[in-house]
Amino acid sequence: MGEASMIWNGGMKEEEEAEDPPLLKGERIQIRIFEGVSIQLSESNQWRNGSLFLSNYQLFFRHQSFHSQLILVPFMLIESLKRKVITTESHEMKLKLKDLRQLRIKLQGRELDKIYNILCSYLQINSVDPRLFAFHFKMHISKKYEGWKAYDCIQEYQRMNIPNADWKISSINAEYLLCATYPKLICVPSSIKGGELMCVSAYRSGGRIPILVWKEPLGNTCLMRCSQPLTGLTGNRCPEDEKILSLALNSSGSNQIHIVDCRPYKNAVANQMKGGGYENTINYGNTSISWAGMANIHGVYDSWTRLFLLINRKRSSTSESGWFGALEASGWMNHIYQTLDTTVGIVEHISLGHSVVVHCTDGWDRTPTVLSLSQLCLDPYYRTLDGFMVLIEKDWISFGHRFGDRCGRQPSTSNNKKGLNNQSDSKAVSSSKAYGFTPIFLLFVDCIHQIMEQFPLHFEYNEQFLIKLMDSVYSCQYGTFLSNCEKEQNLIEDKTTSFWTAINANRQPFLNPLYFKNHSKFFWSQKEKLVPETIQYDKKSTVFGNERLMIDSSSKHIRFWNAYYLRGWNELDSQQIVPSIDTQFSMKKQKSISQLKSNPLATKRTFIQLAHSVITEKDLVIRGLLAKISELELEMGPRGFIKEIVHSIVDEAIILLEQPKPKHKVEIDIEEELTNSIKWKNAFSSDNTFRLSKPPEWVPDQIALCCKICLLEFTSFRRKHHCRNCGCVFCSNCCSNKRLIERLGFVKPVRVCNNCVEHIDRQMSPSNSPNRHSLPIFKSMS
Repeated sequence: MGEASMIWNGGMKEEEEAEDPPLLKGERIQIRIFEGVSIQLSESNQWRNGSLFLSNYQLFFRHQSFHSQLILVPFMLIESLKRKVITTESHEMKLKLKDLRQLRIKLQGRELDKIYNILCSYLQINSVDPRLFAFHFKMHISKKYEGWKAYDCIQEYQRMNIPNADWKISSINAEYLLCATYPKLICVPSSIKGGELMCVSAYRSGGRIPILVWKEPLGNTCLMRCSQPLTGLTGNRCPEDEKILSLALNSSGSNQIHIVDCRPYKNAVANQMKGGGYENTINYGNTSISWAGMANIHGVYDSWTRLFLLINRKRSSTSESGWFGALEASGWMNHIYQTLDTTVGIVEHISLGHSVVVHCTDGWDRTPTVLSLSQLCLDPYYRTLDGFMVLIEKDWISFGHRFGDRCGRQPSTSNNKKGLNNQSDSKAVSSSKAYGFTPIFLLFVDCIHQIMEQFPLHFEYNEQFLIKLMDSVYSCQYGTFLSNCEKEQNLIEDKTTSFWTAINANRQPFLNPLYFKNHSKFFWSQKEKLVPETIQYDKKSTVFGNERLMIDSSSKHIRFWNAYYLRGWNELDSQQIVPSIDTQFSMKKQKSISQLKSNPLATKRTFIQLAHSVITEKDLVIRGLLAKISELELEMGPRGFIKEIVHSIVDEAIILLEQPKPKHKVEIDIEEELTNSIKWKNAFSSDNTFRLSKPPEWVPDQIALCCKICLLEFTSFRRKHHCRNCGCVFCSNCCSNKRLIERLGFVKPVRVCNNCVEHIDRQMSPSNSPNRHSLPIFKSMS
C-alpha cells in the first residue's frame, strides 16, 4: 500500500499508452510526464527537452526530436540522489549512477516530489524486497537455456578428478552450520574428520575454513581459500588448521605450500588487535607467506569516487591538460596493477608446483578477485563462455561474495528510521557508505579486460559480454547477483530469472570472432612457434588448449577501459544514417549500418549481408565494394581498421542502399553459423555465374614469426605479406606474384604466395573443374 500511494498516472489515456516506450515482461508504467521535462547528460552543458516515464523497473527519457531513442536508467543503478529547488516552479534532481555516469533532470511543478520519493524508496530496499524487478521479470523460453543449472558442484570437481585418494567432497555444511557463507558441498582433505573441521571453523574468521577451489588438471597442485586466522595478540594456534594445510602439502607432492595474504602487512598486524591476524609459518612448517598489499573496500570505493569526478567533470583546456595526472591520482589503475601483480605471483607458484592458499580478512572480496583471475590464467575452460559461468557461480556466488552489500542494496537501521519526507532538499540520498556499495566486482571485470587485451585469441567471450555482465549486476533485472551467499540465493531461485538464461538464449552477440577453440591445429599447421607468453602443463604435450597465460602486470601494459568508463550517453547524439528504403527491411538495415561504425571487426561480414539484402542489377558495384573491404582488411589485419576507412565504406554503402530495388525477385539464403562463418548461395540471379566462397582463415600478424615457405624470421627489412588465397603469412620473396581470385570477390589480381600460384594455375587449366576451391598443400624449403 505504501508504494501505491506514491504512484501517479497523470490521467492515463489510450493515446498516452500508445506513446509508452517498449517494456520488458513484467514491467509497467507508473508515471508519464510529457511536458516541462529536460535532462542534462554527463560532460554536457546542454539541456534536452523531452518526455519522462517511470516504470516499476527503470526511468525512461525520450527526446522530443528523436522518438526512437531512449535514455534508460534502472532504479537500482542509482548510487546517490540529490535534489535542489531552483524556483518555486522549477526543481532539479541529480542522479549519480554506479556505472560512473550521471544525469540531471529538471522538472516544472511538483511532479519531482513524486519521482524523488519513488527513487528514494528503491535506494532503501534490500535484496529480497518484492519491489525489485527481478521478482517480476520472466523469460518464457526453452528449459535447455536454463541458467540456474549452469553450475553443478559435483560435475565441476569431477572435471578436476575429484574425489580421489587425497581429496573428498564433504556435505558437512549441508545445513550451513559449519559456515553460513560457504556452499553446501565443500572439498577438503580425505583424512580430515567432521569434528576437526568444526574446530577449524571456530579458528577462522566467519567460519571460513581452508578448502580447495581448483586443482591442476594434469597435476596435483591446487588453489585453496579461507579467511584470516584468529591468532590475536597471544598467537593462538589450532592443530586441526595446521593439519589441513599439511595434508594439502602432502597431496601436492611439493616441499612447500605458499600462503598469499591479500592485505598489506601493517593491516594484518593491526587486525591482531581485533582478534584476527595471520599464519605463523613456524607453526605450520614448510610454509611461506607473502602480503599482496591490496587495498580494502574503503580504498577501492574512494578511488572509484575520484574516478567518477574525473569522468564527469566539465571539459575545458585546463581539465584536459591534467586528465592523465588526475587518472593516476584516482588510484584506480594502481588497484588494477596490484590485483594483476598478485595474480601473476599465484600463477608462478603453481608453475613451480607449489599449492597456494589465498585469504584476506573475511575472504569474500579480494580473495575471489585474485583466485578467479588466477584460474582464468591457469585453466582454459574458464576462458570459454560456459566455463566463465561456472567460475562466477563457484568462486563468487557459492563462496559468498556479498553482492547485496557491495551493490548497495542492504539498508541500514539508521536510514530506515528516517522518513522519506524528512530528507533535506540539499542533502543526497546515497547507497554507498551506509549500505556498503563498493565496486569490487567491477575491479575484477576490469582486470579480465586487461588480460583479454594481452590475449585476444584466447577468450571465447568478448568485451560486450563484460559490459553486459556489469550492467546486469547493478540493474537487478535478474536474480543471479542479488544475494550475499548460496544460502540466500536458494530462497530466490524459483522466483527470479538467471542472468545466464538470457546469455544462453542469445549467445551470438557475446562471442569473440577471433577465438579458436582448438589452438593446436591452427598454430602448428602454420609451422609457427607458440606465442612466448604461454606455457603448457605438460611439455611433452602438443595440445595448445592446455596453456597457461603468463600475463604482464607492468603498468605500461595496463589500459584504461574506454568502452565502459567513457561510453557516456551516445543515444541522443547519434543521427539517422540511412533513411527508410523499404518498411520491411528499414530497421534491419539501419542497425547493420550502425554496427559498421561501432564494430570494425565485423565490418566485412556485416556489409556483405547488407549488400546482399539490397542487391541491384549493378553487380559490379557490389563486387567492387566487397573487394575493397577485403583488400583493406588484408592489408591492415583483422583488427587494423581505422575510423576514417570504416566511415568511407559506410558512405559507399549508403550510395548502394539508395539504389532502387530490382524489379525482378532475387532469392537469397544467408546463414550465419555460431562460429561467425558465413555461407551464402544463390547470391545473384541464375544468369550470373559469379559466386562467393568462404574466405580463408586469416593468420594474425602478432603470431606470425617466420615465413611459412622459407622459414626465415621476419625483421624490419623482411616484412610480412598475407596471401589472399590461403590467408597465411610470407616474406616478399615467397609472396610476390598476383592472380585474380574471383571466388573471393576480387575484381583485379591480388598478392598470392608461390604455392598458391601453382595451385591457382592448375585449377584454371582446362583439365580441372573451375569450381574447386580447396587450398594448396604447402611445401617448405626446410
